[in-house]
Amino acid sequence: MGENNKKILVFKIKNKEIYLDKVLVDFYCLPLYFVCKDEDEKYYMALCTDTICYQYVLVSVSEMDLYLLLNGKLPMRDIILKQEKYWEIMEDEDGDSVELLKMSSIIKKNLPKEGAVFKILTED
Repeated sequence: MGENNKKILVFKIKNKEIYLDKVLVDFYCLPLYFVCKDEDEKYYMALCTDTICYQYVLVSVSEMDLYLLLNGKLPMRDIILKQEKYWEIMEDEDGDSVELLKMSSIIKKNLPKEGAVFKILTED
């Protein structure tokens, strides 16, 4: 595997390693909203909800929903909310704290603005 193809491990849930696939939104090189993938090629969306404590929301998503999101047809908030459960992950010196929660418990004010869609910016 070439140096440019090196996988970056971002989360480990039980024995499943989840790697960074594409950063969609970042802030000073810190990924805030990004696509992840596991060894089985299953996709996830991750959202950093606290840049000081490095807290994240992670959901498993279908390829179709990811396609719709990337093409501006599915709002950034909705790809998260349409899932039944999410993982809340907080980075810690002693290892990540990971908790699987029902979507009804998510703090909606931490999510992207309602109706906001992803748009690829180019230098046209």
